[in-house]
Amino acid sequence: MTGPALDRLATRSQALRQELEQRRCAIAALERQLSAAREARERAEDLLGQDALGQPLRLLPLIWALVGGLAALTSVFCTYLVGIMSRGRYGPDSDITMALAAVTIALSLAGISLVWSGRQGAGGLCRAVLRPLTLVLGGGSVTALIVVALVVTQWMLLR
Repeated sequence: MTGPALDRLATRSQALRQELEQRRCAIAALERQLSAAREARERAEDLLGQDALGQPLRLLPLIWALVGGLAALTSVFCTYLVGIMSRGRYGPDSDITMALAAVTIALSLAGISLVWSGRQGAGGLCRAVLRPLTLVLGGGSVTALIVVALVVTQWMLLR
């Protein structure tokens, strides 16, 4: 091949590279549009309470999310009771074990609900709020129980 033929080949190669890059950009833009359309469809399905085939969404994940939120609130309340019962003049109250059992049961139920409420089903926006709330309240209860245990241990050591 001579100089002009190589120049034509290089020009054609450069044009093909530019066309390829333009098509890649177009495909990336279409993929972004497709992703946005899928998200919009999922939000619409959630608001309508139906899937793409018109079937109603399952209620079980929503029920689990509600149960988890209530269990987390119960664990916070029972943790508060444990804190009050641990501040007795003569040491922890005798009913503290019942409150600790209630906290344990409530935290277990909240943990189980986090697993089951994460599945596809009705109440997506509600579940999107309740699941993190359950996690935060459960973590707060565990943290408060650790503080109460440290306070009771300190009281027993100083006694």
